[in-house]
Amino acid sequence: MLIRNFACRMRRNTRDVYWLQVINSCHTSENTIKNFVDIMPQFYANNSSSSSSLESGSKNGTNDSKIENVMRSSYLNRGTTMSQSLRNSLKLTGLMPVAVENLDLQKKRALQQLRSKPTDLEKYLFLAWLRNTNVRLFYQIVIEELEEITPLIYTPTVGTACLEYSHIYPFLAPPGVPDGLYLSINDSLSNLKQIIKNYQPYPFDESFTPQIAVITDGSRILGLGDLGVNGMGIPVGKLQLYVAGAGIDPRRTLPITLDLGTDSEKNLNDELYLGLRRKRVNDEQFYSFLDAVIESLIEVYPQLLIQFEDFSSEHAFELLAKYRNNIFCFNDDIQGTGAVVLSGFINAVNLVKKEIPPTHHRLLFFGAGSAGVGVAKQLLEFFTIEHGMSEKDAKKLVWFVDTKGLITLDRGDKLAKHKVYFARSDNNGKQYKSLLEVIDYVKPTALIGLSTTGGVFNDDVLRRMSELNKRPIIFPLSNPMVNAECTFENAMRITKNKAIFASGTAFPPHVDQETGKVYYPGQGNNMYIFPGLGLGAILARSKIITDRQIYASASALATSLTFEETSQNLLYPAIQRIRQVSSEVAAAVIVEAVDEGLARNPKVIELVKKDYIKEMKLRKGEKWEKLIKFVDSNMWDPKNAKFFEIDENLTSTSGKIIELVKKDYIKEMKLRKGEKWEKLIKFVDSNMWDPKNAKFFEIDENLTSTSGKKFQRAFLQRPQEFKCFQGPSRNNDFLNLIFGKYPSFLIIFEKNLKTRPLWWVEDTDDLCKDPSGILRNDLEKSTGFGKFIDTRNSEFQYPPAVEELINKNRQYYEYLYQFRIKVLSHSPPVITTSYFTF
Repeated sequence: MLIRNFACRMRRNTRDVYWLQVINSCHTSENTIKNFVDIMPQFYANNSSSSSSLESGSKNGTNDSKIENVMRSSYLNRGTTMSQSLRNSLKLTGLMPVAVENLDLQKKRALQQLRSKPTDLEKYLFLAWLRNTNVRLFYQIVIEELEEITPLIYTPTVGTACLEYSHIYPFLAPPGVPDGLYLSINDSLSNLKQIIKNYQPYPFDESFTPQIAVITDGSRILGLGDLGVNGMGIPVGKLQLYVAGAGIDPRRTLPITLDLGTDSEKNLNDELYLGLRRKRVNDEQFYSFLDAVIESLIEVYPQLLIQFEDFSSEHAFELLAKYRNNIFCFNDDIQGTGAVVLSGFINAVNLVKKEIPPTHHRLLFFGAGSAGVGVAKQLLEFFTIEHGMSEKDAKKLVWFVDTKGLITLDRGDKLAKHKVYFARSDNNGKQYKSLLEVIDYVKPTALIGLSTTGGVFNDDVLRRMSELNKRPIIFPLSNPMVNAECTFENAMRITKNKAIFASGTAFPPHVDQETGKVYYPGQGNNMYIFPGLGLGAILARSKIITDRQIYASASALATSLTFEETSQNLLYPAIQRIRQVSSEVAAAVIVEAVDEGLARNPKVIELVKKDYIKEMKLRKGEKWEKLIKFVDSNMWDPKNAKFFEIDENLTSTSGKIIELVKKDYIKEMKLRKGEKWEKLIKFVDSNMWDPKNAKFFEIDENLTSTSGKKFQRAFLQRPQEFKCFQGPSRNNDFLNLIFGKYPSFLIIFEKNLKTRPLWWVEDTDDLCKDPSGILRNDLEKSTGFGKFIDTRNSEFQYPPAVEELINKNRQYYEYLYQFRIKVLSHSPPVITTSYFTF
């Protein structure tokens, strides 16, 4: 019968009467799968254009709700690239111009519009709207035009967008399309899990639960300070880079902003500010709420990777210390920034190793926030892991300067907790206030800026570094560009092109005016690290993210440069190769996770066996390449049609069968073994009705009110306890809320009684014929349908309106339909008195 139904559905997509023979041949089959595989060659022989017929569909074969899924989905809707037959299936004919374009033409049009915008903020708005209306086109543009688009969707433009977020929010997406998840301190903690579930891709599919969440409280956005909910642009932008850089499926990303108030008077006084108008909560409330949020996220999505982003320095370190060894998480400001700088530093050290042995470097940091301290701790690992130094000795190579000067233990002020670790005690009581004074005292080989103080590496500072070093290492890492400690041009000009340079923001190349030689800046963009790190950790299903995994990501980035890139003395690979780089970073993280015994993905453990690890850490050879291939195969790609299959959303079950039993597979599948056979078996199993499977008993979509859902749960759990059901009437608003406005009918059913009067009523006034009061007394214990038998022991029919209601909602009332109801075709009486039993 199952295969007979499939065949009937397939017939809707063909015009060949041979399907009658197919149906008859299946009718008596004792082996459903065997019969289907046997008849498929006949299908292909008689229907050479089956694939096109599936796309065109038919009125009977196309499900309206699935059509709506495609129409409303920014992911599935292809816009002007949809074929004419697909437009027919979607009922779009006449609703859009007739031209059928390809993705390249769509891209050309979008880029023309983008480049016509006069400001970067307007370009940001255009790209945000594109992302929320045509996902495939958006990411194809981002990936293929990465150098142009990245600064528009993330730094530096995202800083401007965050400052204006409350003013531009309504124009980032169509109505009803969320641009992120907002969790407020005012939300009930008991309701957090439901709020988290509210953020879902459309159409929702349980197989697309989030793999990664980026979460911020907006308290320290870039170098812009406390922006409150306006900081949502950061997690949204970061996740776009995960998609573009490492192929995380955009449907499996979760941007979160916590609204805990804001201390920004500008926001509090802005009538258009969209967040809570209150000062930030205290630490006790902050950590209590964060605990509840993290607990809820993990309960809803147990395998979710959580990335903390742009929290205030104190909170950032505390959160990382609290959760890093307990849950699947990391902090990109601390660990990601540290890893990307470490990678550039490794390559910088290699460039000057003839002049300065690695263990003789002296590192001076300007800026002692979470990013600065995080970077310094990462650099320590270079000396301890690669060069065998003790942590104590490695720490002696690092000095920190903040707004008050060199950080020392005897400076006289109370140091923040995260600053104490690197505070110097060997200054002999002397204090150094200015950066230039500290440079003269320390004589650093490397100057690293994470202060968000634009231009602080002035001509005097750069000149002094050039005097102290043949090739000074200059890393102005602050974002956005206006906060960079110096520009690339200035660094090269003052040091006479000797500086080894890496910045946190993009700078243009420098051209030597005398020689005409072009010098290219290194950009220590976190994008080189966090996408690959995240992808590797997700694929490995690592229990936690460790320092060794972070170091592996930095080391892999350092070795990912091509021969051409190395010969140009570059510190980082070309950004256009980001996916290739992310693949290598991800593979290195996977190897480290397996080596630490933290990986839980059986496929990964099989690929990276313990005996292979030493060899695979060399990042070359057959086993390494096989792992790279595995990583690449798990990257989402807008060019890959398999990620955008619409047929399964538009066609009947038959379309899926044709996909499963392709013509080329039939000979193999007739052997009834192998992967394709098992996949077909699994598909058939999934289409078997099962009384234990709750999906066959969902009534939510028909019982939309709170009361209705309460009744639904009661019915599913205790079906024999129901005492009555009444269809809605004009005089009963309570039932109208539950079941909608259908013509009146009344069923009375009481436990422990074999029979009761049954009344069909065409007029609501006849409801007064309930002399026993059962309806009024027992209404709240009722929902669903009964099976009716009249006094002659004959099955009793339903009025046409009731029959229509049942059939229309049959997929939700499948259990009731099969076991509680019998619908006949003859016409009903207007009013009938009869009896029923159960």
